[in-house]
Amino acid sequence: MLNLLLVRDDPAEDGTPGELTGLDFDFPSLEKNWINNEPNLSCVPAGKYKLEWDFSQKFYDIFPDIEPRGMCYHIMEVPNRTGILLHNANRAEQLEGCIALGLNSGVMPDSHGKPVKAVLRSKNAIRAFHKSMHGEPALLEIVWRTFVEKPL
Repeated sequence: MLNLLLVRDDPAEDGTPGELTGLDFDFPSLEKNWINNEPNLSCVPAGKYKLEWDFSQKFYDIFPDIEPRGMCYHIMEVPNRTGILLHNANRAEQLEGCIALGLNSGVMPDSHGKPVKAVLRSKNAIRAFHKSMHGEPALLEIVWRTFVEKPL
């Protein structure tokens, strides 16, 4: 089984940046901030999780240009949470507790025109991630660089 590591930086007003590394890749990541593991509002708690390659109807409907259509990585067995995916997005406000990947980090306007942290070229990053992973399951370890979550 492949081992992946997501190292998060401290949360900021505009999301939680990080870096996902694997055997042959290194992608900047972006998530919502830690809000006590609240579904759809919080990033995933630090820990170890299995990643499974599976169909997502939502991914199928929203991202028809990412092949194979509807297939993506699901983060499994997150306490009190379901439907957490690794997918494309640019800003934390576009996420509902999932993890976005990009080819590089940057800044872009949010839905109100305010500059916020972003991952850029996200669809290209997801395509590259899928190609590197070959649909194989993986073990994802998520850690904070310095931030400490309050207990659930």
